[in-house]
Amino acid sequence: MLFEISALKQQAEAIGIRKLDGHGGGLRVAFTERPNVDPMRLIQMIQKQPNLYRFNGTDTLHCSKEMPEPEQRLDAAQKLLNVLAGPSS
Repeated sequence: MLFEISALKQQAEAIGIRKLDGHGGGLRVAFTERPNVDPMRLIQMIQKQPNLYRFNGTDTLHCSKEMPEPEQRLDAAQKLLNVLAGPSS
């Protein structure tokens, strides 16, 4: 699991995420001042799934989902990073 966490950190830094926290109730993603993420992708995520995603302030995305196990949080973080890093729509 240590290797996976290290790879997540590298991927997060590459797309402009300064902090990624996982807990039993979801994920919190804090972006740098100028992240390499399509803003429209974020807006679409929030519009399509407002019960799952929301912004807190100008730089923090919350993903609310029950993830009691560390492996679930790791998997959810990886999927979220893949979506955020994906090609522009």
